Amino acid sequence: MTKNIKKFKRVCVICGVVFYTTTKKTRMCSRKCNGKLISKRAKEKAKLTLLSGEKKCTKCKETKKIDEFYTSKQKIDGLNPWCKRCKLDQNKQYAKNPEVAARKKAWREKYNLSTTDLRKFSRMKRLYGVNFEEYMEMMDSQNGKCAICKDKLIMKRRGIHIDHCHNTDKVRGLLCKSCNAGLGFFKDNKESLRNAIQYLKKNSE
Repeated sequence: MTKNIKKFKRVCVICGVVFYTTTKKTRMCSRKCNGKLISKRAKEKAKLTLLSGEKKCTKCKETKKIDEFYTSKQKIDGLNPWCKRCKLDQNKQYAKNPEVAARKKAWREKYNLSTTDLRKFSRMKRLYGVNFEEYMEMMDSQNGKCAICKDKLIMKRRGIHIDHCHNTDKVRGLLCKSCNAGLGFFKDNKESLRNAIQYLKKNSE
């Protein structure tokens, strides 16, 4: 025989839908609404943090002024959960790890890259999801030239740009600084680009 389970009638605090649950404490009808509630609470907490000018470090558990935290675009309050001191201590411990040091040395010797280049490619992986091998494959497929103007791409500070779609975040190719800036100023608008071509043709005759 199946055991009768008592169910409680509840109204979702997020969407207002009536639902039934086996526990009295349940306040949301689905995981989606639960996520919205968590996000709402996080935004309220972030607002209070910014208004108070103080934040509690999740590492050392000390409450400090918000200028003692690094900024972070991934967090709702725009601040790293660890204070600067804890973050620096963690970075030092990570750098002193013999396994990490050996891995970095092997990678640097394999590709003959400087520390500055390593930071650049690490940032590239974080922002665009493109690793060094994929980057070099794009360079080879474009014969080391800009995908638009066909000028030779020079590996210098901000000399080569990874072009991506701002709607889908899909990487499209490698561009020089001028071509990348041109697409940005035109806001990837095809109609505006066609009008620019017609304008140049008309005024160059």
